[in-house]
Amino acid sequence: MIDIEKDLQDFIKNRGEDKNSVAIKDLKNHVGETLNVTGSVVKQYENNGNIFFTLKDTSGDITCVLFAKTNRENKNYYKHISNSLKNKSQLTLKGTVATYKGKIELKVWQVHE
Repeated sequence: MIDIEKDLQDFIKNRGEDKNSVAIKDLKNHVGETLNVTGSVVKQYENNGNIFFTLKDTSGDITCVLFAKTNRENKNYYKHISNSLKNKSQLTLKGTVATYKGKIELKVWQVHE
C-alpha cells in the first residue's frame, strides 16, 4: 500500500536535492530507466481513468502518463495525484522513460509535490 504521509515526509526531507533529476532534453538517453524529472504541468487530461499530461522544464517538454492500474490498490492516492497535477505548477516525478509511437514519454510511478 502507498503511504502518502511517508512520501510527503520523504519529499520535504529531500527538498532542494534535485541532483537525481534529469533534464527533459536528456531523457532520450535514458530509455528504459526509472528516474526523477522535475518540471511544471502545462496540460492535462484523463481518458479511461488514465491521466495524461505534459511536463515542461527549461530544456523542453515531455508527455507523461499515469496509468490507473498503477494506483488501483489505493484510489484515494490516485485521486490525490490527479488533484496535485491540476493544482501544482512545479512537481518532481519518478517514472520510467519509454517510447510510444516513436516519441519519448514518461510512465509515472510517483508524484512529489
